[in-house]
Amino acid sequence: MAGKGKIKAFRVVLALVMLFSVGLPGAAVSAAAPDMLGEWSITAHSSRGSINITTQSGSEFSGTVSIDAGNTEKLINGRISGNTVTFTRAWDSGSLRQDYTGTLTVSGSSASMSGTFSQNGAGSYTWSATKTTPMSSPATPEPTPGTAPGGLIPISGAVLNDQLSFKLDGKSVVPVGDDGTPVLPISYSGTTYLPVRAVGYLLGLGIDWDGATKTVLITSTTTKTAPAASAAAKTGKLIPISGAVLNGELKFKLDGKAAVPVGDNGTPVLPISYNGTTYLPVRAMGYLLGLGIDWDGATKTVLITRSQSGPGWYFTKWEYVVSSADGTKTGSFANGDIYTETSETAGEKNNFTVTVTRVDKNGKTIASGSATTVWTDPPAYFGANDLPVITVARTVGSSWGISQFSVTFDSSTINPGYGTAGKINFATPAGETYIQAYSGTMQAQKMIAGSPGAEKAVILHLNGYGFKYYYEWRE
Repeated sequence: MAGKGKIKAFRVVLALVMLFSVGLPGAAVSAAAPDMLGEWSITAHSSRGSINITTQSGSEFSGTVSIDAGNTEKLINGRISGNTVTFTRAWDSGSLRQDYTGTLTVSGSSASMSGTFSQNGAGSYTWSATKTTPMSSPATPEPTPGTAPGGLIPISGAVLNDQLSFKLDGKSVVPVGDDGTPVLPISYSGTTYLPVRAVGYLLGLGIDWDGATKTVLITSTTTKTAPAASAAAKTGKLIPISGAVLNGELKFKLDGKAAVPVGDNGTPVLPISYNGTTYLPVRAMGYLLGLGIDWDGATKTVLITRSQSGPGWYFTKWEYVVSSADGTKTGSFANGDIYTETSETAGEKNNFTVTVTRVDKNGKTIASGSATTVWTDPPAYFGANDLPVITVARTVGSSWGISQFSVTFDSSTINPGYGTAGKINFATPAGETYIQAYSGTMQAQKMIAGSPGAEKAVILHLNGYGFKYYYEWRE
């Protein structure tokens, strides 16, 4: 996000991803799909990087994409059709989307790809990649859960994923086991799985086991207290595992009634059994329990929301807004001397830096300022009597050219840097509504009800740039 219209140099690193596409791809795909696994070197629009594809099921492969200069990784996955390679989930920062299509050429133990990519649906830029590790045997597709026979089906390529975080109703949560130790999700074939018991602790559900019938018993209420999560630093690693199986022998009951976990198309999905623990796809758990499941690629966070029963403001989408001052402008001093002033940005939603620099006619920097703002998203839902809160960590290198940061709840048509007479300000515990350097919370000073279909937005004001979180009032 380095200003409007600029090509983003990138370094691609494909690893296990979570797409929440609950089904196991590959059932209808030939086992002879070309091998994508291994390391690749890539050049895209004169920028160089590398690819490391670690997951392939039939013609489907999955991973993440990261941007040069250390920006946050994004999800990406792709599909092979003959010799055509299409990245079916593109790199997407919210303000910039890149879609890749190309051809795959295999020659003995080597392979290469080449093609074009577009930005925000426009332009055509070239990219190419060469595999730096030898071709191996093609991946064998997994059976579709809806038609798979009962029994235990060994799987390979699964990992414990310590790159992911979780939020429940807008608040950070940590899945834990019986002793409070954090448990890691399993990422397998483009899908993320969590232990059923850990989900029970997160949601206050009862989880039990009927060994005679091999049935997981889920109840809406429980008298058992969830253990407190013990501290554990994230490693950011993908940890390969062995011995995991798709378990077609297990059954499920929800409040005494038989329940079948399903994917987006209604096809039954199988749980994974690993080390004596039952894991279900996060999306399947969402359908089973009536939860909303979403994904924040910028922070690698699974967003879980419980169904709300009352009227309130419901989050619908977010948008990045570019400042009208973005880029380089010219001006003049009172004596007529010309200067240029550049406003540029780095980072993405939840971690955003603005830098303003002024240079005189001789190319000498005469003033500059910068600020980095890190924040949490506002809640996915709040009622007329709720006061939503966000957490902010903001550092300011120099305040020259840097306006104060603020958050408002206002008309959805208002852009950052502006406000209506009816705006609601967020304030610090000390009552400050405009801040420079700060670390702490900011809370809405009041809240109002809306009428069905009414739209408003929580707006973060960042030097004319900003992020808008859109909300709709629903009864």
